[in-house]
Amino acid sequence: MKKYDIVFIGGGPSGYTGALRARDLGFSALLIEKSKVGGVCLQLGCIPTKALLASASLIDKITRAVQFGLEVRLDTPHKLWKISEKKDVIVNELTQGLIQTLKRKGVEILQGEASFKGPHVLTVKGENGAEEIEGQVIVIATGSRPQELPGIPFNHTNILSSDDMLTLREVPKDLAIIGGGVIGCEFASLFAVLGSKVSIVEMLPQILPLSDKDIAKRLEVLFKRRGIQVFTEKKMEKLSSDGAVLSLLLTGGERVSCDKMLISVGRRRNVENLGLENVDINVDKGTILVNGFLETSVAGVYAVGDVIGSPQLAHVAQAEAICVVDNLRRERRAMNYRGWPNTVFTHPEVASAGLSKEEAEKAGYEVEESRCLFGALGKSHVERETDGIAKLVFDRKTDKLLGGHIIGENASDLIAEISLGIRLGAKREDLVNTMHAHPTFSEVIWEASRNI
Repeated sequence: MKKYDIVFIGGGPSGYTGALRARDLGFSALLIEKSKVGGVCLQLGCIPTKALLASASLIDKITRAVQFGLEVRLDTPHKLWKISEKKDVIVNELTQGLIQTLKRKGVEILQGEASFKGPHVLTVKGENGAEEIEGQVIVIATGSRPQELPGIPFNHTNILSSDDMLTLREVPKDLAIIGGGVIGCEFASLFAVLGSKVSIVEMLPQILPLSDKDIAKRLEVLFKRRGIQVFTEKKMEKLSSDGAVLSLLLTGGERVSCDKMLISVGRRRNVENLGLENVDINVDKGTILVNGFLETSVAGVYAVGDVIGSPQLAHVAQAEAICVVDNLRRERRAMNYRGWPNTVFTHPEVASAGLSKEEAEKAGYEVEESRCLFGALGKSHVERETDGIAKLVFDRKTDKLLGGHIIGENASDLIAEISLGIRLGAKREDLVNTMHAHPTFSEVIWEASRNI
């Protein structure tokens, strides 16, 4: 039986990041993956969706070329199959690059499905049969998958998951999206540009339910301006089909018809078939329970990423994996989530870090909020991207930065400054006294910090 210092079950962002970090620190490391190295993020999530969205962004720019003093014509309808070919090339290049990096660093990769035989012994079933692996430390990093609606399974033809959306080769004429969270809004933004008539149905009072209310409302306004129908506080009460067209009956009697329907109501953690019951790892409602150091109820067995209760984001999972590995070489430190950034790659982008005004007040802070419109920036006018706003949340007593919320061009990059500021305990004056290059979009943070 082969033995390793640390074994990662799952080859996604947390698994491969943790394995590479382990090798940097001199540990022997094994990465077990039952499908493709890179996990959902590289194969079916972050990278392929952003590759498609990059094409959509270029389409949007070209269609607005007249705003830049140019005369450019773009053939329509857009060939989704051709755009997808570009996406596939990017994914394949990154996958091969990742595999080469892992091998060069000395990370062993084992293809197969792992389950616990004992606290530190795994049985891995692959094409060549089963073998047993022993790990002094084992990290569960098996990720998640799209969640189905009760009674409405994915048929992968016209009732689709986010995975299925990436296999489409033709642009839907009418696309209905059930769930107005991050995934739903990103696909709505993408396919509206590609020419679909898009409708979003969200049961909560706003799309992007976890986002700042003003930011979410602004995105809804911009979506509607682009022809995207948004139904909030509505549920799909009944679904019928004539074979070609789906008909959705919504709360209140409204109807939406479509030829494709995306179900984006969350993700289900991959905790089945791991043999967790064989080693008494505590699981609650499909979530692996961990302590502040990400250790499960079994000593030396950890869990990171989508399988635990933290935000289901690749960068959060990577930080968790690094925390676990680093703690093997130093005095243990609890995982610190303070200021973690959340990004939504719609057009315009949405990003946030820290507390909203409402969350801060609920936590007992006396809050001061300041803001700046993107329309106040010279860079926004140069780039013809004036739709947007940045909001900063401060503790009135200490003047410390508590949170930031942005909708606008490059929001996903701008939020890094806010995240760093929160982690370092920055005050308003720190942002005010930090020079921001002119003309840049980053000035929106400087301007917002100055607007008392």
